[in-house]
Amino acid sequence: MSQASQDQTKFWQAVIEAIASQPGVKVSPYNIIMASKAIACNFAGHVHDANAQLVDLGNTIPGWTLTWDGVINDSFFGMYLSWLEEIHPASKLDAKQQKDYKEQLDEINKKIIGLTDGVDQIEKAQYKQFMKDYCLQTSSDNQSCQTWLPGYNAAKFVPYWEKYRTSRHYEEQIQSLNEEFGDNLDGLTDKYNAIAQKLYGPDYQQIRENVAAAKKADPKNYNNKFTKKDPRKNFQVQIEEDGVDVWATRFRIEQGNTFKTFKKWLKTAKDAANAGSDPDVEVELSNSIDITDSSSWQFSAQAAIPVEDFFMIGISASGSHSTLDVSKYDFKTTVTYQSVINIPIGPMTTWYSSALFSKYASYKNWEQGSPFCDKTLWGPKGIFNLRIAGVIVGYQPSIKMEVSNWEHSEAHTTWSEKADFSILGIIHLGSESASGKSDYVEYKSTDTGFQLLDTSGVPKIIALVMETINYPTPG
Repeated sequence: MSQASQDQTKFWQAVIEAIASQPGVKVSPYNIIMASKAIACNFAGHVHDANAQLVDLGNTIPGWTLTWDGVINDSFFGMYLSWLEEIHPASKLDAKQQKDYKEQLDEINKKIIGLTDGVDQIEKAQYKQFMKDYCLQTSSDNQSCQTWLPGYNAAKFVPYWEKYRTSRHYEEQIQSLNEEFGDNLDGLTDKYNAIAQKLYGPDYQQIRENVAAAKKADPKNYNNKFTKKDPRKNFQVQIEEDGVDVWATRFRIEQGNTFKTFKKWLKTAKDAANAGSDPDVEVELSNSIDITDSSSWQFSAQAAIPVEDFFMIGISASGSHSTLDVSKYDFKTTVTYQSVINIPIGPMTTWYSSALFSKYASYKNWEQGSPFCDKTLWGPKGIFNLRIAGVIVGYQPSIKMEVSNWEHSEAHTTWSEKADFSILGIIHLGSESASGKSDYVEYKSTDTGFQLLDTSGVPKIIALVMETINYPTPG
């Protein structure tokens, strides 16, 4: 590990250990990834906004690094469902019997794929009709809309499609598909499962039940049917996209926490800040911090942010900036948070089975062409390497920096109250986009440096609590 990487790692370790030890957090510091930019927490806002952020976080599989830049990818649910669908317990039948059953399954699966593709084509045709009715200007390939009629956008297609699926014309189209393939999707699925259970044995039934449950969490599964016993809200949740209510795979706040619990914490934190109470978290950083055994900090394996980018000055929307190389100076930095809280999150147990994840952790019998064939599933660079098990939220961060020979230092001559700025690595004060100085940051010059205080009143996601699925954790 280079000296710059060591410096970056030891700074992060100091902050992580200070946060992890707080009563409102209480997690192993080895399972924390810090946020490297300001990420507003929406849990105190409108319930749709809160649920949308909860879904985004639950669906994200971050990389193994010391810092997370806030990038969201929707992969956990989709990969989990695909993983379930491709698991087949080892068959105890002889080779000929296995061959016969597999051929039958292949034929049925072709019909299922054909039927599903047919529904996809119906949806695509309806989207074209939707654009014809409400789009003023389409893209050059006619696949998307560049200018919508007032009050319309792509998200408006969701309720349009939902309504169309209740129409007589849609029923006739589905009936035509059923006649073409000799059965409906339910019937074909039942036939597939019956033969597969003969081939793979009783364990297959448990897997199929979990697949069926997971599919109920998929808003795009047109075959979903919900009853009063298993209502849709047990598997999916409504969020808002571009002003339209849509359904998404449901994730939840766990261990007795709720959005109400979060709002109560936030009020207490704000009251403490307004009263001038001492911050709950305070950590000092300097050139002389010792580094902990890096082998215990598994997430640091890919950390490559050099200490020279610890403080960035004059950052703009274009990304251009100058950096302050703090290794040139003796310095002390004090970082504080008025209050921090750990919010455990996870997938709904109605559709997710951690027991199956453990039971089939060593499964290798993937079909050729499978996204899991000859791939690493667990640990660093694995498909399922990490799962977000919680978020640590902080209120009112501040930073005080003292630099030797301050008046003549590069830090003083480059930095000014009027300069745009972003502090990456430990703390980010300013707008969420990091483009320009924020009106919600209080700047104070001191004889030996400067102080910054976030006065936005907005709680920030400052770290992620990670679960290393089917992979040993340190400590």
